[in-house]
Amino acid sequence: METHRMLALSTAHLAQSTLEKGTDAFQRIAAFEKGEYGWFVYVPEPQLLEELVEGLTEDVAACIRFAAAQDMQWIMFDRDVDVIDQLASH
Repeated sequence: METHRMLALSTAHLAQSTLEKGTDAFQRIAAFEKGEYGWFVYVPEPQLLEELVEGLTEDVAACIRFAAAQDMQWIMFDRDVDVIDQLASH
């Protein structure tokens, strides 16, 4: 059985301008809408991380870097998830 590690983060960790862009905010990173509530976003492998987050907004890059540091493979952004202290909130 194959499993994957997913970190749930609040959409409050993303700037309003990022939220308005939708999946376009994630550019070269795989991102999929989660209905009207958020997104599923791929966390690149360590050797590709900096190359793929280059050019992303600081809020998106910070969330992806944080998830990578926690050894996650995916982020689930959801408006109902609690805000965490380790990331800026907007």
